[in-house]
Amino acid sequence: MSSEEKKFLVTGGAGFIGTNLVRRLLARRFFVSVLDNFVTGKRENIRDLRGNENFKLIEGDVRNKRTVFDAVQNMDVVVHCAAIPGVDESVKNPITTSDVIIRGTLNVLEAARRENVEKIVFASSAAVYGSEVYPLIDEEHPKNPLSPYGTSKLAAEGFCVVFHRLYGVPTVCLRYGSSYGPYQCVARSHEGKVIGGAVIPRFVDRVINNLPPVIEGDGGQSRQFIYVEDIVTATMLAIEIEGISGEAFNISSEEEITIKDLAYLVIRIVGKQGEIEPTYAPPRPGDIKRSTLAIEKARRMIGFYPRIKLEDGIKEYMEWLKINARK
Repeated sequence: MSSEEKKFLVTGGAGFIGTNLVRRLLARRFFVSVLDNFVTGKRENIRDLRGNENFKLIEGDVRNKRTVFDAVQNMDVVVHCAAIPGVDESVKNPITTSDVIIRGTLNVLEAARRENVEKIVFASSAAVYGSEVYPLIDEEHPKNPLSPYGTSKLAAEGFCVVFHRLYGVPTVCLRYGSSYGPYQCVARSHEGKVIGGAVIPRFVDRVINNLPPVIEGDGGQSRQFIYVEDIVTATMLAIEIEGISGEAFNISSEEEITIKDLAYLVIRIVGKQGEIEPTYAPPRPGDIKRSTLAIEKARRMIGFYPRIKLEDGIKEYMEWLKINARK
């Protein structure tokens, strides 16, 4: 792709995955527009990009049809990351979650259809599968989501497929596994108490502050955590590879770890062995016991290979936290 020719819109571009993707695109000297309403995205994530001549910020909501149509105009590629992220929030606010994900995706698809966009990459989730029927979930695995978040992502995927089949809109869905890395932070109350966020940031935050990581449930839940740089690489491949419209791909690492073992790994990386032990809390509603994704299809069709090992990724994430804590 030539940087002089391609223009990208990243919805939710001030969020965790969106911010990392925007930075990779700008490093490749593409023109990038970000559409974000800053409900979950953070202004500080992209503040340093405002002086870049190839960067444009559009503050708005994907649920607003006019806003989306204006943002998509003259774009070549749309990467649709905008969402209310996470299972917990969707259990608390199912209507808002589904409205943002489903209506927002429909607005993006319709705008892309009218503008003849070259490709839409939809940031979906492994949450569409629900509990494993068999290990190493492939893309044909039954879809039985356990939360409004997973249900909404599955519905949005369905619209991507329909728009491709009916109207020829070139869509690709990426089912990201459990992700972590720079620009992913914990949610805090006004008093500074951690009240939410993904498990790795929560564990790291507590351990570096000499507090025990809190395991929700018995700790036997297992995941394959993928570093965000690998997710961005997979997304770039999905953008660049031709002939994959209408497809869905699992994007994951291949290292499985239980949440209990993850807690002890973080404790060891921080150097707190023997000083801190995990504590336990009730399980989260809608949580999946085991999620292991097969990535053979992504390997075969787009050439995706996860590169960053879990321990190395956590160390890199902690280095990023140290640097940004000084800012």
